Amino acid sequence: YTVLISFLLSALIGFFVLSTLYYNRNLESFIQRDKVKLDVHSAITLLTSEPHYLYSGEKKVIDLYSMGTNQVDCEKSDWGLLFILKASSHWKDYQYQRTALIGDNIFLTEPVGLYLADQGSYISISGNSLLSGNCYLPKLGIRAASIEGQGYKQDKLVFGSIKTSSKNLPGLLSDLLSQSHNYLGLNDEKTDSIISIFQLNRWDTIRRSFLQPTILVYSNQPIVLKNIVISGNVKIFSEKEIIIEASAFIEDIIVSAPVITIKSQVSGTIQCFATRQIRVGEKCSLKFPSVLVLIPGLELEENSQSSIEISKYVKISGIIINESQRKDARILLSQNSKIYGQVYCNGSVELKGDVIGTLYCQRTFLKTSRSLYINHILNTKVDFNSLSKQYVGRNLSHHSSQQRVIKWLL
Repeated sequence: YTVLISFLLSALIGFFVLSTLYYNRNLESFIQRDKVKLDVHSAITLLTSEPHYLYSGEKKVIDLYSMGTNQVDCEKSDWGLLFILKASSHWKDYQYQRTALIGDNIFLTEPVGLYLADQGSYISISGNSLLSGNCYLPKLGIRAASIEGQGYKQDKLVFGSIKTSSKNLPGLLSDLLSQSHNYLGLNDEKTDSIISIFQLNRWDTIRRSFLQPTILVYSNQPIVLKNIVISGNVKIFSEKEIIIEASAFIEDIIVSAPVITIKSQVSGTIQCFATRQIRVGEKCSLKFPSVLVLIPGLELEENSQSSIEISKYVKISGIIINESQRKDARILLSQNSKIYGQVYCNGSVELKGDVIGTLYCQRTFLKTSRSLYINHILNTKVDFNSLSKQYVGRNLSHHSSQQRVIKWLL
C-alpha cells in the first residue's frame, strides 16, 4: 500500500513538473512571438516617422535598440506615386511580416488650399463659392464679382490665410517626376512576371499578392478591360490605349498608356499614367488612393491636347497631376464632380466641380454660353479645411517629414 501511494505521489509530482515546463515553454513562445510582432510594427512606425532613414529602392536591417536582439528586415519600393514598405522579423521557425502602402502626411508640410500663379491679374469669386486653407494668390489679390448675374454670397473672400504666389508654380519634386516617368514606358523589372494580352483575355480573375513578383501585362495594341477582376500587384501597359469598362473590378493596380479612357460608372482604386490624355466618364467613383498622372512624351503631336477630362458626377479620392509644359495643358472638372485630395496642373483648370483639398494651377477658366472667364470662380469650392485628416497623399514640392500608412496589403 505504501509503495502504491509513493508511486501515485511521484506520478502526480511528475505530471505537475511536466505541465509547468510545458506551460513555461508555451508562455515563452507566446511572449517571443508577440515580441516579434511588436518589433515589426515598431520598425514601420520608425520608418514612417523618419522617411529619410530608408529610401525607396533600399533594403536595410533595423536594429531597434542597438543590442542585436530586436532586428527587423525592411524594404521600401515605389508603387505608382506611393510606396510599399515591407518589414519582417523571426524567432526560431516563426516569421512575421507586414506589408503596407504608405504616403506622405501633407498636413505637416503642404497645407495649401489654392495656389494660383501670378500672371498679373485678379482672381474673382462669385456665387456660392468657397476658398479655404493657405491660399497663394496673385499680388493684385482677390475680389468679389458678379458673374452670369450672380454675386458673391459668403462673408469672407478666403477662409484662411492669403499669401502672394509666384509667377510660376512650385516645381514638382524630382523624385516624384522620376517615379512617374518610370511608369510611362515598358520598364519591367527582372522580377516581373510578363504575360501577354492574349493570356489576360483567357482569365476572369487576377489577384496578386504584393509578396509575389509583379504581374506585367503588355500589348502593342489597345487593351480593353471588361468582365474581369484585377487586384493587387499588377501593372498593365499598352503602347496605344487602355479602356476600362464598368464591368471590370479593379483594385490597387497600375495602368499605363498614351491614352487612358475610364468609361462611365467605373468603381475601383487605380493609378493611371498617360502621355496624351486621360478621360473619366460620368458617375465614376475612383476610391482612395487613386492617382491620375499625365506627363506628355516627345511623340505628342502639335494639334493634340494634353488634358485630363473629368465628366459630371464623378468622385475621385487621391492625386491628379497634369505636368505638361504645353500652353494648352488643362484639367477639365465638370459640374457636380468632386476631387478629394490634390490637384496639380501646369496649365489651365476649368473649375466647375469642387476640390476638397489642394489645387495648384497657372490659371482657372470658366466657359459659359455667354463668355469665357479667366481666373473667375463661380459656385465651386477649393476647400482644404474640409479635407479629412486621415487623408494621405504625396508632397508635391517639399520633401516629406513624415509618412503614414494608407492600408495594409496582402
